[in-house]
Amino acid sequence: MSIELLTNDHYPHIENAIMNAKNQIYIISPFIGFNTSKLLCEYISKQNVACTVITRFYREDFLNNASSIKGMELLKKQGVSIYALKGLHTKLYIFDKDVAVLGSANFTFGGFVLNHELSLYIADEPELIENLSNYYVELLGKVIDCSGSEVTQEIIDNEIVMLERLIKNRKDKTTKYS
Repeated sequence: MSIELLTNDHYPHIENAIMNAKNQIYIISPFIGFNTSKLLCEYISKQNVACTVITRFYREDFLNNASSIKGMELLKKQGVSIYALKGLHTKLYIFDKDVAVLGSANFTFGGFVLNHELSLYIADEPELIENLSNYYVELLGKVIDCSGSEVTQEIIDNEIVMLERLIKNRKDKTTKYS
C-alpha cells in the first residue's frame, strides 16, 4: 500500500508513471499544456499505449494561454481520444490501473512544476485505483453520450484558424476574451 503526498514538483512522478504505462492512460484535466502533451506523445509514439483525455475546450483558455490548442493538436495527431466537458474542474491521472494521481495539478508545466499544487500519488492500492477508474469510465460515458463532445482534428483545425484571426486582429494586446 502506497499513497504519497505530492506538494511541489509533480513532474518526476507523472513522467515516471507515463514511462511505466504499458496499456492505458486516462487523463482528466481542464487545462492541457504543450510541453506535457509533447512528453506524453513522445512516449506513446514508442509504445502501444492507448490514451483518453477529458478536458475543457474554451477559446478563452487558449487565448489566455491557460490551455494549449497546439498541445491538443499534438495529442490528436498521436491518436489520443479527446473529449470536452463544460464546467470541468477535476484533475485525475490513471496509468494502467496501477498508479493514479488525484489532486489540484492540471496537465501543464505550471501544474506539474511551477504552481503550488497538492495531489496524492497512489500506487499498490488496487481497490482505490479501481474506484477512480470506475469514476473515469462513468464520466467518459456521460461525456460521450453528449453529442459533439469528441474533439476531432477538424474542430482543432477550425479553432486554430479562429484563434489566429482573433490574435492578429486585436488592437489592444491586453484584451481578455470571455
